[in-house]
Amino acid sequence: MKKIGIFILFVFSINAVISQQDAMFTHYMHNTVIVNPAYAGTRDALSFTVLSRAQWVGIEGAPMTQNLTIHSPIPVKNTSVGLSIMNDQIGVTNSLSVYGDFSYKIKVAKNSHLSFGLKAGFDRLTDELGTLNSGSPSDQTFLLDYKSKLLPNFGLGAYFLSKYYYLGASIPRLFTYDYGEDVIENSLKGGKQHYYVIAGGIVDLTENLEFKPTALIKSTMGAPIELDLTATIIMDKRYWAGAMYRTDDAVGLMLGMFVSNQLSVGYSFDWSYANLNQNNGSHEVMISYDFKYNDNKKILSPRYF
Repeated sequence: MKKIGIFILFVFSINAVISQQDAMFTHYMHNTVIVNPAYAGTRDALSFTVLSRAQWVGIEGAPMTQNLTIHSPIPVKNTSVGLSIMNDQIGVTNSLSVYGDFSYKIKVAKNSHLSFGLKAGFDRLTDELGTLNSGSPSDQTFLLDYKSKLLPNFGLGAYFLSKYYYLGASIPRLFTYDYGEDVIENSLKGGKQHYYVIAGGIVDLTENLEFKPTALIKSTMGAPIELDLTATIIMDKRYWAGAMYRTDDAVGLMLGMFVSNQLSVGYSFDWSYANLNQNNGSHEVMISYDFKYNDNKKILSPRYF
């Protein structure tokens, strides 16, 4: 049964590569640049974020995902750059994504601006099917390992940021690749891009309480639209607690704190009620650090987005 479970997960991973489905994160609101390059530099600081997710705990071969993002303004007016690295392990299959991010912002009002971004990089997929014992030595499926070449890709995004809310839209990958093939399918030839819309805001409830709602919409042709909703309460500008809901998939809880105005940490647990509901849930840890805004000014308060 364990071998069957690993094989099922492998089949899921093949489908993910064909459709270019990105790994999911409950802390998507802390990790926006991974899907939207226009977010790069919006924190006006050299910003580091690390995320680690263990999905469907208790199922052998379940997804394990790590992500690192770095982004910052550079000494070119209104310009920022970033780097996004993702490692995703599903059973015997591993995918690695490395992308550079570029954004340019336009001031719209005193406390708001609109950014446009470009993402460029590559994906690489490897599997080790030969390490599995299928019980059938003649089964060709398990005899050969697969290693893809570096498959280049590009993405686009736009992001509007104000003092109290934000809104972004993006296509992280413009090209799709068939599994095991080097033929690019674009939108004119039937390729299925994934479209993302992200939004959020901050509302003052009392002097010491703030409400932060966020949403992430994921859409692709031929599949249901997926919606992630999160409602978070921030206490004393230091601690936060919230709940999340992912349509037709999962519910969960989030906890975190601003250790300082520059360092924040978070933890989330979500449970998939619709698929593989015999698992023990998914765990996620987030660490984010912002260096000072410039050489003469320190960060005076934590950034919520």
